[in-house]
Amino acid sequence: MLKFKDISLSVNKRLLFNLQQLDISEGLVALVGRNGSGKSSFIRSILNEFEEYSGEIYLKSVPLRQITKSELAEKIAVVYSK
Repeated sequence: MLKFKDISLSVNKRLLFNLQQLDISEGLVALVGRNGSGKSSFIRSILNEFEEYSGEIYLKSVPLRQITKSELAEKIAVVYSK
């Protein structure tokens, strides 16, 4: 389960979005939006590759920033499509 709490994501000091709370329990999730809206940055923040956000992301009640990239790779898969 992924849980997002009070997420604010900015790139080059440009605010992309604010997210008060979102819970993703399991299954397939599609992220859809306009070009430049922050989809890739959002995914990169889930993968611990992008740390320019405020708030907290949890994976099964553990803050994502406390999980190593190798541990995370065992638990989350991302498929990019054009």
